[in-house]
Amino acid sequence: MSLENALKQFLEKTDFVRFDTFFTGFMLGVPKDCYTEEERKQACSLFREKTDKREIASYPTIRKWFGLGGKTKPDRMQIFEIAFALSLSAQDVNLILKDGMFEPGIRINDYREIIFWFGLLNHLSYEECCVMIEQFERHINSDLVIVQATNTAELLYAFENNKQLSKDDFTDWLDSIAGVFKGYGKTALNYMLKLKKLVVSYMRKEWKILLENTLASTDFETWKKKKRNRHKLSEGEQIRQYLYKEKSLSDERRKEILDMVSFVYFEEDNNVRVLAEIFSDTRISLLRDTLLRGMTQKHLSDLLNIAKQKEKDMELTRKRYELLDSMEKNPEAVKQLSQIEKNKREHKRRMVQVERADLLPFIQYVAVFRYLEEISACGKKYEAKKAKEQFVILADQILTACNMAVISEKYELDSLLLLGFQEDDCYLYEELAEQLVMMKMD
Repeated sequence: MSLENALKQFLEKTDFVRFDTFFTGFMLGVPKDCYTEEERKQACSLFREKTDKREIASYPTIRKWFGLGGKTKPDRMQIFEIAFALSLSAQDVNLILKDGMFEPGIRINDYREIIFWFGLLNHLSYEECCVMIEQFERHINSDLVIVQATNTAELLYAFENNKQLSKDDFTDWLDSIAGVFKGYGKTALNYMLKLKKLVVSYMRKEWKILLENTLASTDFETWKKKKRNRHKLSEGEQIRQYLYKEKSLSDERRKEILDMVSFVYFEEDNNVRVLAEIFSDTRISLLRDTLLRGMTQKHLSDLLNIAKQKEKDMELTRKRYELLDSMEKNPEAVKQLSQIEKNKREHKRRMVQVERADLLPFIQYVAVFRYLEEISACGKKYEAKKAKEQFVILADQILTACNMAVISEKYELDSLLLLGFQEDDCYLYEELAEQLVMMKMD
């Protein structure tokens, strides 16, 4: 099947797993690829009945969780409130987060989530857990240092030894190790940084070949041999010197080569170049009713700076309780508290964490270039099956380490990336998304 036909079938496919289909099946206890409107209404009614019509969200929003009158999904904290309302287990919560929300399972390094986990195991109410969270937040010291290290395994072991404590003793234990609750997936962030670095490395190799081919059409090599001080300059510096002195090149040509030289030899990092390489810059939003997305420079910057964002949030939380406790003595406290609340709301939008949809296009890029390098080194031909296998192996390894759902064709993004491994060639996410948009516009 040609790539064009494969993409046409992809656009026609309507049974990809999304939160509304997942949650409908979860409530009905009958997982299927698609559901009738009547089944969705039944699942919604059952949810309302089992939660005693608890106002976790507005009724129209809850209906959208089941694909009625639109589609949306709860936020992460609402999932925990749902869990208590439905008397779910921690295993159920992990299932919803990973397979329904496409997010990591319970984050044990987030003090709110470890408290909710403790509450689910010990049959506490949602409200009791919220009180424990407030107690923990009130004890945050101004000199608290957040440990920016991967500590999931150690924390899981410690939790196993402390999960049967009383509420007060458990809160005391949390207070004693407050610095470990960085509140974000360090493993996922580390993989994001590593993948980004590998992408830049592969890009530089490609650009260096392009630069060498471009310079071959000039007299750069002849000029270089005549230069007496060429050994004192790096290759990049020599090219720059040549370009500044060479008058036969047009300004446009000179600028083009200087840009290549800058990226290959001098730039420390460049998010703009990376995003242009990985994500389509066309109007991905034209693909209606899709989970596919691009990535902005701001989003990537926020992802990579989540540690600082979480520390700032912790500081704002501490200041909030300080002001609450000083209301009677400080006339300005009400005004200051209002500003703190506003800052927290604005800051929350910047606290984005690495998700599957962020990682997978990077993983595919790295897997493809790694495979192409391997077959080039030993003179083998491209084989779609082997290339796809290497992608799946790498993706599953990373996703499992990040406590995320592994690759599956039932997910829209996964299915598209797997389609990229055609018999004639492999196509990256940027190329696939570009073609999808063009097909939709025709």
